[in-house]
Amino acid sequence: MSAGSTVVQFQVYWFIMAAVPTGSNVSDLDAFLSNYFEAQSAKNPTSNKKLNAIKLETQVTQLDIHRKIEELRESDERHKNNFKEINIRCKNQFPKWWGLLINNFNVILYGFGSKRLLLEEFKDKYLSKYHNLVVNGSDPDITVRMILNTITKELFGESTSKPVSDCLEIISRCLSSGTIASDIFLVVLNIDGPSLRNSQEYLQQLAAIPGIHLIASVDHINAALLWDQSKSTRFRWVWQKVDSLQPYIEETLYKGVLAGKDSQILAYSSLVHVLKSLPSNAQKIFRLLAKQYVAQESSTHSIPFPELYHLCKEEFLTTTEQTLRAQLTEFNDHDLLRIKKLGGDGVECVCLIVGKEVLNEFLEQSEE
Repeated sequence: MSAGSTVVQFQVYWFIMAAVPTGSNVSDLDAFLSNYFEAQSAKNPTSNKKLNAIKLETQVTQLDIHRKIEELRESDERHKNNFKEINIRCKNQFPKWWGLLINNFNVILYGFGSKRLLLEEFKDKYLSKYHNLVVNGSDPDITVRMILNTITKELFGESTSKPVSDCLEIISRCLSSGTIASDIFLVVLNIDGPSLRNSQEYLQQLAAIPGIHLIASVDHINAALLWDQSKSTRFRWVWQKVDSLQPYIEETLYKGVLAGKDSQILAYSSLVHVLKSLPSNAQKIFRLLAKQYVAQESSTHSIPFPELYHLCKEEFLTTTEQTLRAQLTEFNDHDLLRIKKLGGDGVECVCLIVGKEVLNEFLEQSEE
């Protein structure tokens, strides 16, 4: 017998002896050993019972259901009272917000729950005597240009469809010259909305104009990442925590619409990010290409390479075809376009794979 097997047998013997009660005789030890080895050799029995065959000890009666419904109703009444108390606490902050606004600070509200009703009530109570404008940042169709054109048209009688830079200049000039009798208060619901996230620079320039006061709300968990320290300082933000715990009813009305626009917003952000990494001459070439693409009315959505080369040469953007091809290859690597041979004559054509809506937005922003 090997030393290893001896050690194993000793360990088993020690385990068995440790389990035998103290003071047991030999017959008790034999019975214990017999039962031990029978238990080790036997298979674990499995149950053939099914779940639906098991009887529940407690049966749910119709009376229990009605009792639970009544408890839920009482709970709703208690919640209503709690919501009233929370709403009162939130409204008690109105004087503080107003004091910050008239002292040339801008207020930004954050916290759990919709702030829409609170901001509307604050506007009615404190801003009704002044020029005010409510902006719904949840609306996917809202743009900074629309906001500024509304201000210049309604308050200063200027024509619409002006570039953002012109609108900012008009607003600044009219407020400094005293064209209107009061300051302008902007109430922006969800300034972190998808349609306004890429326009924070223009909103910051608007907020920096003397006579413009801004109170806004944010609901995205990463909303603070929209502004670095310098931008936040120029905004003159004062953060106010408001946990209204109100449902986001109005804010979610555009959820279906935004679902279709998310890819467009993402594509525009990616396009801007890519172009910013390229030289200025490359950006000009792409801008020229985008203008020609948007102006087309045909369904081909392509531009012959010789025509593009002629246009770039007229604008002094390139001198040789090789230089232009190298630039188009870089655009191709960034998935902005494709170069294909179309038609029976096999002429090379440049086909943009960016949507026209994204290109229109890019051209509008670049012109401003």
